[in-house]
Amino acid sequence: DVLASIPESLNEGPAADPLQAEAVDELEIDKCNQDIREQLPVRGVTIYYNSKWRNTYMHTCARPELGWTQMPGLEMSPSSTLQFPASEGWRSIYLPYARSLEFVMNDGDRQWDKAPGGANYKVT
Repeated sequence: DVLASIPESLNEGPAADPLQAEAVDELEIDKCNQDIREQLPVRGVTIYYNSKWRNTYMHTCARPELGWTQMPGLEMSPSSTLQFPASEGWRSIYLPYARSLEFVMNDGDRQWDKAPGGANYKVT
């Protein structure tokens, strides 16, 4: 090992271990907390969406180099957060490793919801 061969007198401190990194999927889905006050401070991105559709999907892109999800996208679950009750049509998705998103909602068929003006929704 090249670094181990450097005389100790030249080192500023003890040798460190190699950088440890963990690969994560930015679009990995996790469960939302039941209380919004517990969900708000968590890392990542949480989306709440009110829909009358039977199924709700989020066609999304976390980073341009990763591209967009396969159609119809990530399925949103009935909301488990009490302040956004599933009984009133609320859906949610929590992506703990996402930092930003560009997305559009759809029903998995022909219905689409874009941001006002026909643009995509964005979380930055």
